[in-house]
Amino acid sequence: MRKGTRTLAVVTTLFFMTASVYGSVLKKASPEDIINILAEFPAESSADMEELASEILGLGRDGIVDLCLMLESDEEAKRTSAEYAVHGLAVSTARFLREDDRFLASKAFIRSLKFLKDKNTKGFILSQLQLIGKREAVKPVARYLTDRTLCEPAARVLLSIGTERAEKAFIKSLDTASGDRLVTVIKALGELRSRKAVKKIRPYVSSQDSDLRRVSLFALANTGDPSCMDLMGKARLRSSVYERKRAPLVYLLYVSRLAEAGYKEISMNICRDMIAGYTAEDESQISCSALDLLVSIAGEEARGDLLEAAGSQNMELRRKALELSLGLYSAGMREKWIQKTKEVSPEVQAEILTMLGKTDDKSLAPFFRKKLHSESQVIRMAAVMPLCAGEGQKAVTDLFGLLRSGKEEEIQLVKKALLGFKAEAVIPEIKTRFKEMPVKARMALMEVISEKRAFDCVDLVVSQIETGDEDLRKTALLSLESIVDEDDISMLIDLLGQAADKKEILWLQKALQSACGFIETPEMRADKVISALAEAE
Repeated sequence: MRKGTRTLAVVTTLFFMTASVYGSVLKKASPEDIINILAEFPAESSADMEELASEILGLGRDGIVDLCLMLESDEEAKRTSAEYAVHGLAVSTARFLREDDRFLASKAFIRSLKFLKDKNTKGFILSQLQLIGKREAVKPVARYLTDRTLCEPAARVLLSIGTERAEKAFIKSLDTASGDRLVTVIKALGELRSRKAVKKIRPYVSSQDSDLRRVSLFALANTGDPSCMDLMGKARLRSSVYERKRAPLVYLLYVSRLAEAGYKEISMNICRDMIAGYTAEDESQISCSALDLLVSIAGEEARGDLLEAAGSQNMELRRKALELSLGLYSAGMREKWIQKTKEVSPEVQAEILTMLGKTDDKSLAPFFRKKLHSESQVIRMAAVMPLCAGEGQKAVTDLFGLLRSGKEEEIQLVKKALLGFKAEAVIPEIKTRFKEMPVKARMALMEVISEKRAFDCVDLVVSQIETGDEDLRKTALLSLESIVDEDDISMLIDLLGQAADKKEILWLQKALQSACGFIETPEMRADKVISALAEAE
């Protein structure tokens, strides 16, 4: 008798627990209740959606099931509203993380799958379970792995759950899956990194079906299972031409997972072998990816590998090595990189100089200064910006030595560098060194004067108007607009009186307008111009 009483108590407790989860089990929602809620969709705001979601949850499990069945209504308006409502319920319960609400919605969605007939509609419900389904959804959803149409959406649900039970469901389905379903299941097991499935997946690597081979290799690679090492290595050689191009990248995925599993030394050695083995220009992606992976595994231990790769004949690999070296640079590597520049071509030296210039190692300044005097133009140019970054204003004097070479590319680079300094650091040196510079350099320096609005350089610029060189004359006239003031009005009027070319007249008029802009009132400007004209006559 006592035992029967205990049983009754347990049953009663379970009943009320169930009632608390499923909502109003004693009061079934009427069709009118559901239709009234649907009339409010689509919701105008997230706040409205949350309120409507609460109303839907108030319908209880069976009411939500009836709502889901509206997805197959004969009336398009009802179907559309039901879609909004079901998706809104899923999003709201997922967003606000209320477990009771989530569980209620999930169980209702699962139950609705039994009554829905259209597979597209079932697929829609499964996509909502992907948002909110957990442990309770594994078993009922796993049944659809046998369905050719619904296998994919069911797999996405189980993947989103990602538990050991979900993994077991996938492994179990391998026994009966075929065709596209088999591809879907193996791919899912790969995404779960399932080592328990390795034994069952291995045979499919030799399948005649290319899609099945591809996903099987991916799945095994993503597990990082050490028992697959030989198989993964040989797969690169046995694949079709197309697959052989992808196989090294799949192999690198395997190496990455292998390292995560603790096989660091083996993984590093495989990366080194792949860097050495893939040297052709069209294989750059592979060698660069292998180097990237090596650095992520080895960290500072890979500095020597980066130093070696920086001298590679493969341009992409060199650049990848230098990019990665920047993050691992230390003072202890300074002399090794300096030595490296002595072992490589001028072009590669330039690439290394550019990288070293980004390290903020101020002690490299003497090295960069020395490179400014290299016989190679590409090396000289590569040293400019690093020297400026390391030495600051002290580099200005060195830059003028490069200007005297007269080569256009170097002159433009020095001009860019000089523009990066404040006027007080540059203009005095320009005034001192200007006359000794070749024509192209003087043109560049006048452009610097103009950009810096160096008013005290007007006479220097004007002196270049009558040199007989047309390029110098044009640059000088164009520069005047930025460096003249009211004291230069008479000089500008004199130049206008001598000018015959329409373009030159226009340039001088702009300069005159700029100079007059320094006079406060129109009357005073007019007086100044009239006075200057009188003097000119």
